[in-house]
Amino acid sequence: MIESDAFWSLFIGGYGSGKTFGGAAAFFCLCAQNPGSTGFIAAPSYNLLMRVTLPAFFEIADKYIKKGSVNKQLRRCEICNGAEVFWGSADRPQSLEGTNCSQVWLDEAQDASHAAFKILGSRLRVKANKVQGLCTATPKSGTWLRREFDSGKKGRELIRVSTRENIFNREGFVEDQLEAFSEAEAKAYIDGEWYTRDGRIYEDFSRDLHIIPYKPNPNWPVICGVDFGLHWPAVVYAQVTQGTTYYGDRIIPDGSVIVFDEDNPNNITTDGLGRRIATRFTDANGNRKLHIEWLGVDPAGSSGSKSAAEQGGLNDITALRQALRDNGLSPQIRYAHGPGSGRIRHVNVGIEQQRGLLLNANGITKLYFSSDLLTPKPGSDNSRGIITGMESYVWRRGTQSPLRGERADQVDHTLDALRYLLRHLKSIKPGVYRAA
Repeated sequence: MIESDAFWSLFIGGYGSGKTFGGAAAFFCLCAQNPGSTGFIAAPSYNLLMRVTLPAFFEIADKYIKKGSVNKQLRRCEICNGAEVFWGSADRPQSLEGTNCSQVWLDEAQDASHAAFKILGSRLRVKANKVQGLCTATPKSGTWLRREFDSGKKGRELIRVSTRENIFNREGFVEDQLEAFSEAEAKAYIDGEWYTRDGRIYEDFSRDLHIIPYKPNPNWPVICGVDFGLHWPAVVYAQVTQGTTYYGDRIIPDGSVIVFDEDNPNNITTDGLGRRIATRFTDANGNRKLHIEWLGVDPAGSSGSKSAAEQGGLNDITALRQALRDNGLSPQIRYAHGPGSGRIRHVNVGIEQQRGLLLNANGITKLYFSSDLLTPKPGSDNSRGIITGMESYVWRRGTQSPLRGERADQVDHTLDALRYLLRHLKSIKPGVYRAA
């Protein structure tokens, strides 16, 4: 980076590529080249700054930091050659104003605002042997980062690195990521290439590959995904294969998820939905047909609901649990709450997990659907949405957001239910997917 004449250099790479450590080293070299200068380190949040970015810098600069100069209150330290280093969070861009610098470093720039980047650039106004701004980032297409560094703009340099090149990662790290990532994700988060979302979301879905003549195995437990809602709730039912399974010449890997049924009732309270779920597991005489092990649900169900007034003021999770117990079922209900729970609800995170299971970067499929899902249920015209969603969902042009497919309400909620099921799954491959 620092060997170039670029005013701004971007060091872009996948997870574990060493980009933060490389950014810290490049920033320290600039400080060393500019005795008596001022530098600034920024990250998208204070937590990230203190947990990841600064530790990388201090690991590089430790021997050269003037003794007693580290001041956490002033967020400042001094290098032995008199160069000062300040640090701060970029989540409030206006707080970055006021410090004139010769070198700046913005870590995890893909999650920082364009305003923060521009303000940091405006701080690079002090003459020195080498005046330069550094960014380190994971590729995220459709953001200001690509427009700044990969559009031919003058004074910009892009350096790409791959996770495969980092010899300090543990053995098998890249292989584990390939198992979890879709092919498009692997290009971005391992090889550091821009990830462009265009066309169908589930472009790898194929009826020939992903639909099999599956009937529920009475010896395997059933897991469910539930998306709450008074008007358009949805439930999907699945089993996880226990051992390698064969369908003719088809081999279904151990630990694959097979969705064998879905339910999309209209205008029903959550306790009514719970009773409806219970009918899938017991016959008219109350005998158990299948064993339900757990349900992965929308964490928002732990708060108030649109139908709360119609179910005694109970939130959705409590109403669902009570209805299942009243009908002789006591499965675990999995949901996340508190810090980090938003990731369970994050649509794009769930979509990428689905895409990675449809076909991961190693060419392995671990998500299948029963051919029964192609046949409408007797007396119902709205009970099948999951296959429609797989075939019709597309990305919004120029954004990172999905565009709802045909029969939007039914399809959208059914795919949300699948997302909650997969996000709460304990383990498809140890160390890759974990329950919330």
